[in-house]
Amino acid sequence: MVKQVYQQIYEDILSKINLMHFSAGEKLPTERQLIKQYEASDTSVRRALAILVKQGYIVKRHGSGNYVCDKVAADGTDTDPDIIFIVPRHFGINIGLPELRKSLSQALPGIKLRIMVVDKPSLEPEQARRLMEHYRKPFVILNTRNQTAKMAREGLLTPMESLPQMAERIDRMPENLKWLFNGLHGELNYFGCPYLYTSVCFAINSELAEKAGLDMTHPPRLWSELLHWGRAFTEWRDSQGCPDLSAFFGYHRRFLVNLGAFFFMATDGEPWAAPDAEFRRGLKEFFTFLEGLFDGGMTDTVSIQAPDPFVSGKYLFSLQAGSWYPRDIRNFRPEMRCRFLPFPVPAAGRPRFSSSGTELLSLMLPDGNEAGSEVIRLLDALFSPDLCKPLAWRFGTIPADPQLARQHLLTNPEMEQFYDALFTSLEPHCLEDEALSAKLNEIIKRRLDNRKMRLDNTVIEEYMAFASEILPRPHTLDITKILKNEEITARSSSM
Repeated sequence: MVKQVYQQIYEDILSKINLMHFSAGEKLPTERQLIKQYEASDTSVRRALAILVKQGYIVKRHGSGNYVCDKVAADGTDTDPDIIFIVPRHFGINIGLPELRKSLSQALPGIKLRIMVVDKPSLEPEQARRLMEHYRKPFVILNTRNQTAKMAREGLLTPMESLPQMAERIDRMPENLKWLFNGLHGELNYFGCPYLYTSVCFAINSELAEKAGLDMTHPPRLWSELLHWGRAFTEWRDSQGCPDLSAFFGYHRRFLVNLGAFFFMATDGEPWAAPDAEFRRGLKEFFTFLEGLFDGGMTDTVSIQAPDPFVSGKYLFSLQAGSWYPRDIRNFRPEMRCRFLPFPVPAAGRPRFSSSGTELLSLMLPDGNEAGSEVIRLLDALFSPDLCKPLAWRFGTIPADPQLARQHLLTNPEMEQFYDALFTSLEPHCLEDEALSAKLNEIIKRRLDNRKMRLDNTVIEEYMAFASEILPRPHTLDITKILKNEEITARSSSM
């Protein structure tokens, strides 16, 4: 869903407040200046400003203008906090920030805590430096794995295992889902402790499958069976005159988001391997599968939406059902019947991989300081069942701590399949993979835009040549090493 103009203006101003381009007490540009800057109507600008006023980020002084507040001061919290807790946009602004603030206030009496929302998916090192220079306070950060690695390499983070109880918590994490990161001088430490996992599996809309006469007792196990179901469903849809239904959906500009696990399976879990005959074989297998999806009008391409298009009830399959699906189905379409299953595989005996994302807790301290009791209390509160389990459900994730995860599943059994998927997953975690994924998605986008184009040998060779530029030295990564999550250091020249 394309964001409306006022939403874009709101998010841009909020991002500048969080980045301290606009500091507390500073006057914003006038409405006339903002209208010119954003090339927007006065209605859009005023609506964006009204949201910022309502949320306490700015205050409107009649006859003077709009001024930046201290967000937490507007909420009645002390302006000189003991700790600052950084929450990325997708956890804070959109979902559950008031509940998070209330829960932490109740769990931490006597601690002055500021929750700061970063209007980006993660906290960047330069942004972290600016915040530390401004506040000179301890920061507890909920961040992605890639960003944790960047901040660790630049010497910004404190080893988490040096804190009381954190080493024990890290020890409990599954070996293939915790990571040692390189610090400023190359030392390996747990600069981030896994906190929440997002995983994916395969989903079938049970109601649509039954209407189409498909046998739900024998769901697809192989890619060939998946394509057969898609063709059968499309034939039924056309016979019933239901053009709004489709077998599959994909995001038009980011189609690979829906197919990451299938690319992993085609390459036997080694999408980072140097180009060779096996890489070419896997790429051809993946492209053949995509052509099968596109053939015969089985797939519908959409824009990025929330909740996910599958929750609308219009699609038979979700090829990459996220662990937030149970939450969204319960919230937006409680009558919907669906099943979450393991991914179909290319052929019998081939490995099955899902993709996953991880949010880690990391710690940034002012120079020369040690973590005080307030920091330890905050971390203990975040790992307590009373806080971690409700947050996991609200955020559409799974607690990283296995003990908490199993407790979470007792009250949310529909998450079981997603929990199982964690232990067969690989997470993109190096710059080479980001570049290779971007190129792959660009090729798929061209195919969607041009019906005459085919994902044939010409395209395969184009991708192989690009991959050779990114990965010039022949090597094959040992899958066991990847699953042990040894740090992979990307060459700076690769981007």
